[in-house]
Amino acid sequence: MNPISSNRVIRILPLLFVVPAWLSVSPAVARGEGVVEIIRADHDAALLALRKTIPEDIPLLRGYRATTPPDSWPHALPTQQPAPQLVEAMKLVASRLAIDGLLQVTAGVIHAIGPDAFLKDDAAAIEILKQVGLPVDLLEAFTVGDASGSKLVRHIASRLAAGAAPGDLTSDLSLAKFAFRPSSLGFQLSSEAGQSNIDLVRMQVPNADYWKGQGDGSALDVVRGMSSALPEARLVVSIASEAADALRAEAAKWQRGRGAGITILPGPWRPAQWAQDNGKPGTATTAAGKREAATLMPRYASRGEERSVCDSAETFGIEALAKIGHRLIRSPLLFQGGNLIPVYDPATRQRVLLIGEAEVYRNSALGLSRPQVEEAFRVECGVDQVVVLPAVSFHIDVELSAREVGGKIVVLVNDELGAASLIVRRSLDAIRSLGRIDAATVEAAMKDLAAGNAGAVAQRLAGPVGQLRDADGAYTENIVAAFCAGEVDSGAASIARFLLAMDILTGLQLKADELPSDPFARAYVRSLQRRAEDRARLHAALAELGWRVAPVASLSDENRGINYVNGFHVPGRYLMPAYGGFFASVDQAAAEQIRAALGAEVEVVPVLCGETQRRLGAIHCAASIYPAE
Repeated sequence: MNPISSNRVIRILPLLFVVPAWLSVSPAVARGEGVVEIIRADHDAALLALRKTIPEDIPLLRGYRATTPPDSWPHALPTQQPAPQLVEAMKLVASRLAIDGLLQVTAGVIHAIGPDAFLKDDAAAIEILKQVGLPVDLLEAFTVGDASGSKLVRHIASRLAAGAAPGDLTSDLSLAKFAFRPSSLGFQLSSEAGQSNIDLVRMQVPNADYWKGQGDGSALDVVRGMSSALPEARLVVSIASEAADALRAEAAKWQRGRGAGITILPGPWRPAQWAQDNGKPGTATTAAGKREAATLMPRYASRGEERSVCDSAETFGIEALAKIGHRLIRSPLLFQGGNLIPVYDPATRQRVLLIGEAEVYRNSALGLSRPQVEEAFRVECGVDQVVVLPAVSFHIDVELSAREVGGKIVVLVNDELGAASLIVRRSLDAIRSLGRIDAATVEAAMKDLAAGNAGAVAQRLAGPVGQLRDADGAYTENIVAAFCAGEVDSGAASIARFLLAMDILTGLQLKADELPSDPFARAYVRSLQRRAEDRARLHAALAELGWRVAPVASLSDENRGINYVNGFHVPGRYLMPAYGGFFASVDQAAAEQIRAALGAEVEVVPVLCGETQRRLGAIHCAASIYPAE
């Protein structure tokens, strides 16, 4: 069957999703296996223009939530001169919400504006609180007496109008009951432990071009690799409208051997590659009582760890999934999907949500306490237990990957010393080819690596490595070329990983009295040591769950990492991120370790993502997979 060429094709699946008012659709057309199709939709120009005014920054109003009018939330104060009381109230929210909590700050805001404004009309009162940045949707989870939500606002305003000060309400508000209500009753995040067949793969690409060519591991190449690794799953790819036809032409080349089709969703946004972060896959209950695929979206999609920068393209671009009848659920909680890993543990019959501690702080900034954040995620995600893990890396999905093996959970985790040793071993070949190191030093370094004498290796190689730089401290083209394995490889990136490996081998074995005297060098080495300490705590937390922790020669260091745990578990297979190129031998060593950890019945399937790893992620960051439930 030829690829569909219509520019306006959409299927409407009854009872699955209420199509937003901004989405214009046309009649259904039958889908065949192996089809590469483009599904377009019209967008409301005024709404799109409004959304594009939202800056890529931390929302000025803390409670901002992405919604569709008429249920709209302001991102900032009105452009006209706001009343002084509103400005004072907004500053109170921004400065005290994370410290004093949602209820106490609500009392402070009502007092600052004047309680009488909150006693006339409940809907109007809620709108005022929205205008100053209070996340009023979360007030529904709190009950004081029999009052919650807007009734709770009226209760607080009545007390203040009677002469009480905000501080007088502290003891009363501290007794509030917290009962978070799920955004979709019955929704559950899907376990990522390889227990279900995969029906759908969702991905995003900024454009339809390779970085250098096929095999470079760029965004487009990862889509190609995932398409090949999961031929039985429907592939849905979001892309900017102007690049959709080029992507269709390229995707048509991948269809040989694929049973499922490829759907391209063009839109007015240029999406980033990281489809994992703006929505987590799960299942929800239909009106007929069946389970269907669904996506839980955050309050708004964000970037950054210590700062939650609103990303409009990721926040609203995901709404294109509505075009294929996919159910979308917007949560009042703020999260990045790579920091949430749901795991069904068959030994305890418990659904466990592993969550990075950054997500706790994101929602503490909305006025929730840590226990309240954990409870909210437990209810919203449909799990039995929430386990908060230390922030070793940007997201926990570059630190671990869990799988059911023989009725128990095995967790693949980073072994950065093991990875550093393999990286140095491979890099010695390049240094030797340049004639910059003698055979005896290489042989001695190899013996030290085999014996685990990391410090000795670093000391032996310090001189030869320093001589690789020219007088200006740069690496010349012939040096870079020695660390490159082909046209789609990056020699400069290989050198960066080698230098990181040397830092790890050196820094992790230094004692307190051996640290560099230079304050900057000392701080850097201590950062490596603290990261190793945090990683050990993370591994211990996983072991406490009764899970087997399996170290893999893998490391996460933003754009300098070589990571093998940021993959996907599916029945009978582990889709392993592979760096390729100069470090293909490291890929092979990691694959052997993973086979040993998971057993011979699990096939390790490499998916090239070298350039993607150089841009801070790997394949789990770049895709979301949905089970056939």
